[in-house]
Amino acid sequence: MLTIPQQFTEIVKQSKRILIAFRKDGDGDAIASSLAVAHLMERMGKTDVAIVSQDFVPPKNFSFIPRVKEIHPSLSGLRKFTIELNTKNVKLKDFSYDANAEKLQIFLTPEEGSFRPEDVSYKTSSFAYDCIITINTPDLASLGDVFTKHTEFFYETPIINIDHDTGNESYGQINLVDVTATATGEALFDAMKTLGTQYMDKELATYLLTAIIAETRSFRIPRITPKTLTMTGQLIAHGADREQIMQNLYRTRSVATLKLWGRILARLEHDEVRQFAWSSLTAADFERTGATTEHLADIVDELVSSTPNVKTTLLLYEEVTLDAIMVTATGDRPVAGVLCATSPFSALDLAKSFSPSGSKERALFRLPTYSLREAEKEVVEKIRAQLASIQ
Repeated sequence: MLTIPQQFTEIVKQSKRILIAFRKDGDGDAIASSLAVAHLMERMGKTDVAIVSQDFVPPKNFSFIPRVKEIHPSLSGLRKFTIELNTKNVKLKDFSYDANAEKLQIFLTPEEGSFRPEDVSYKTSSFAYDCIITINTPDLASLGDVFTKHTEFFYETPIINIDHDTGNESYGQINLVDVTATATGEALFDAMKTLGTQYMDKELATYLLTAIIAETRSFRIPRITPKTLTMTGQLIAHGADREQIMQNLYRTRSVATLKLWGRILARLEHDEVRQFAWSSLTAADFERTGATTEHLADIVDELVSSTPNVKTTLLLYEEVTLDAIMVTATGDRPVAGVLCATSPFSALDLAKSFSPSGSKERALFRLPTYSLREAEKEVVEKIRAQLASIQ
C-alpha cells in the first residue's frame, strides 16, 4: 500500500495540467509553498501549471521572488463551450456575429438551401486542469470566489490538500496534512523525500525556506522543533539564502511602518484571562505617519508574534483609501477590522457577527456605519463573550 507522500507523487506524475490554489489573504507560508510546488511540478516535467488566490496582490516584501507576480488573482477559462455546425449537405458561405453584455448572436449564410436546427450541436470541453493542489488552506470555502464560482470543477477534479494546520478539514482525495510541522513548507519538504534529491535546486530550496521563516516569524514562535532547524540547515545546504530572505521579510520595514507600529503599541489593550489583545488606528494615524493600509499585513503579523500569551488579536482601523471617503452620519470614516486567532480558536467563528471573510487564522470585516469608538466597544465585547463561551 502506498504512503500518502507516494500517492501524491503518483497523482502528480499522471496529471498533465495542474492548478495550485491557496486561501484568500494567504500568508507568506501559503505564497512561498505554492511557488515551491509550482517549481517542483515544472522540475518534474509539467509544463501547464498555474497558481491562483482570490484578489491576490504581490506583497512588497516578496519582491525578491520575481515569480510571485505569476500568481493569478482570479480563476477563469476553465472550460470551452463549442458550437458545431454540420456542413456535409449544406455548405457555409459566410458567417458573422453580434455580441453585447447580455447576448451573442451568430449569423450563418449557406451557399444554397438552408440550415436546419438539427445541423447545430454544442458541447462543453473538459476542465482546463486535471489536478488541483491546495496549499495552506483549511477548507474549500477559504478559497473564496475561486471555489464558490467554480464548485463543479472542485467537486469533479482530484484534490491534493497540503497543510500543517490542525484545523484542516481533510477535504482532498489525498490529504498531506502534517500537524507536527511548523509550516506548510516544512510538510512539503518532508513529503518530497519520497522523490529523492534530483528535483531540489537553489530556487526550490529558497521557496521552502521562505515559507518556514515566514510562518515561524523568523524562528520566534514557541512550536519550533529540532526537525525544523534540521530542515533549515538542509535547505541552506541546497543553496537557500537565509540572509536574503530575512532581509526582505523582516529587515526592510519603512520608517512609516515603524511609526504606525508605535501607535498600535501605544493603544494596545490586553485581556489576560481571555488571552485576547486589541488595538486601533485612526485615519489621522495614517496621515501623520505617512503609512497606508498596505503596511498593515506586516504589522499584524508582528503584533501576533510579539504579544506573549495571546491567542486572539484584533486590529480596528479607519479606512483611508479613496473609495472609502464615505462617512457616517456623525462624520466618521468607515471602520475595518483584522482578527487573528490560533488554535483552538477560529477567527471566522469569533467574528461571525460581522460577516467576515478570510480564514480560521485571519478574518477581515467592515463596519461601515460605526465610528471607531463604537466599533471597538461592540467588537471587543462580542469577541470577549465568544471567548468566554468557548474557554
